[in-house]
Amino acid sequence: MEILKLSIPVLIAVLGWVAGHWFNSKRDRSQKRRELISRYLLDSYRSLEKFSISLAGGVEASDTLAAGTTSAISDIQLFGSEAQVKLAVEIAEAIEKTGGVYHEVLRKLVSSLREDLREELGLEAVKTPIKHFVITYTKPNEKP
Repeated sequence: MEILKLSIPVLIAVLGWVAGHWFNSKRDRSQKRRELISRYLLDSYRSLEKFSISLAGGVEASDTLAAGTTSAISDIQLFGSEAQVKLAVEIAEAIEKTGGVYHEVLRKLVSSLREDLREELGLEAVKTPIKHFVITYTKPNEKP
């Protein structure tokens, strides 16, 4: 009987430790997954933003810009929401068929990424449309 009195509290403590460890591990894996997905989608947002700026400002595309855009479209197809994946596929198909992309579709995708990332980061929703622009610098003695 004395062994039973001692073994029940020990058993409860061990089970509590195992359950606590399991829940902490599950929470840590979930948090790590969210961080990883957020990082990939943030990088995709930045790459597509650069691509949008190049389209808006008539800036010539570079190999770096093309690689970033390709990577962004791939990452969105892997980690994005259903709506984002559809937009990414639409962009990929337009580039594949015509060599270009409709700026409005790209803007929708970038806006969707912004909304999801802001929500994930706990920031308030923003309805102001994204404005793409290019800043060019000319030295004071040069003509633009």
